[in-house]
Amino acid sequence: MFVKNFDFDSATTTLTVEFPIKPINSAFSKMLCDHLFETVLFTRDDPQEYLCVGDEMSRFNNVAEVIRYQFGDLYNVKDACSEIAGMLQVQAEVWLEKMGGYENVKA
Repeated sequence: MFVKNFDFDSATTTLTVEFPIKPINSAFSKMLCDHLFETVLFTRDDPQEYLCVGDEMSRFNNVAEVIRYQFGDLYNVKDACSEIAGMLQVQAEVWLEKMGGYENVKA
């Protein structure tokens, strides 16, 4: 899902793409986010891109079932989207393996 936002204070537009994942306990979302920062976000080396796992705004949600990826370059989103989706999928599987499998982190 694509979400387009306009920030009136900085007069910038961002586009966030939501990638669904198997539901995990939100207690593990920070660990998955850190892993994805190191293996996906930093390798792309774009300071305007950002990602989060689950809903950062809600402290009451016990389930994380989406990865939100914010793009800095609105013109390259369609090309980069499939590349990033593949990277996120591969690295989420690597992380799950490190955690001992889905059964250990599922919601």
